[in-house]
Amino acid sequence: MSILLTGDHIADGNAKVQAKQTEFDNLQKKYEDLNSQVTTLKQQLADAQSKASSATSERDSANSAKDSANQDLKQAQSEASSLKEKSQTAANSVSADANQ
Repeated sequence: MSILLTGDHIADGNAKVQAKQTEFDNLQKKYEDLNSQVTTLKQQLADAQSKASSATSERDSANSAKDSANQDLKQAQSEASSLKEKSQTAANSVSADANQ
């Protein structure tokens, strides 16, 4: 009877080992799946950061172009104002000459 109990104990021990092995295998699979998800998320984050950086560069470039256009506009307005004054002065001079 002692041999039978020892055999039962061995079978019980083997069943427990097998259950733990199955549990370990399942946890290993979960780990691998989660690790794969982390890798995917890291790549998505890198892609998003790259897009954000590109968008920032594009915005900065657009702002620079806008500032340059504003400077050109101010210069054109100043030149137009100067030409208006010169034409008014010339018109006044012609008018004064015509009145003499």
